[in-house]
Amino acid sequence: MDDVKTYFLEELKQSDDKMHKIDDIQLGLVKFYFTTVFSLSTVIIALVNYKIYEDVDSLITLFLLLPLFCFGWVVHFTFKKLLIEYEGLEHTRNQVSEFFLHGSIKNEYKVNKSPFRAFYSLISWIVFINFIALVYRIFPFLRSINISVVVIIISSFVFLVILSTLSVVALNNARRKSRDARRIADVKQVQTALELYFNDNNKYPVVSSWEELSKELRKRPTYMSNLPIDPKNHEGFVYKYQVDFRGQHYIIDFKLEEDGDYEASPDGMEKVDLEKDRAFSEIEKNIK
Repeated sequence: MDDVKTYFLEELKQSDDKMHKIDDIQLGLVKFYFTTVFSLSTVIIALVNYKIYEDVDSLITLFLLLPLFCFGWVVHFTFKKLLIEYEGLEHTRNQVSEFFLHGSIKNEYKVNKSPFRAFYSLISWIVFINFIALVYRIFPFLRSINISVVVIIISSFVFLVILSTLSVVALNNARRKSRDARRIADVKQVQTALELYFNDNNKYPVVSSWEELSKELRKRPTYMSNLPIDPKNHEGFVYKYQVDFRGQHYIIDFKLEEDGDYEASPDGMEKVDLEKDRAFSEIEKNIK
């Protein structure tokens, strides 16, 4: 393999590793943010409920709204930097994959947005609402209508319950999208390894299973040291490899949680309708 391909292959591996690390950092940041919000709110509610601290106005302003606003602001900008870095790595990885598959960079692959972008928007709204509440507490003239502290606490609790429900739903969606993004990255990386194999042997590996393909590619670490497996690897979520007997064409079957069944081949990647394919098979059998 020439120096250019060796360099691009190493760049592809590093991009994939960095993208997975960024996903882990973003997930940890989301958990840390909401844990901090709920913990701090619980402490304030306890102090008010048991009358440990009598000055409720300063308690809410200085020990709840102000810390949450400052903390949320830092998380907001940290998230933004991570999202920019993630999408930059995705762009680089797509270009390297295109170079191996087509011999040139065509910029035809769509850059997948980070699955944690939804949390960036959610946290942005929380920070904005927190800022409005902070301004309302700091400037007394804005509080022309007297509102009971109990009403404020209950309203805050209800609001936090709603946000926690939304965050759980969003987190589950983000995890699904993250697994799907990893599946697409895995398959593209395997396609790159297959093209390297084809370049050296004038054919794709003629094997009958994903495990045998892994053994074949491991014979030369420059192709791929370890073949990836599906993040779930059960309930139909597995990678499958098929190749013709001459080794001139292959198909990789995989399934996305958000968008169903897909096939990857030397011609690209496309969604498949298994029910439609089965229906056509039945029609063909009846005709014969």
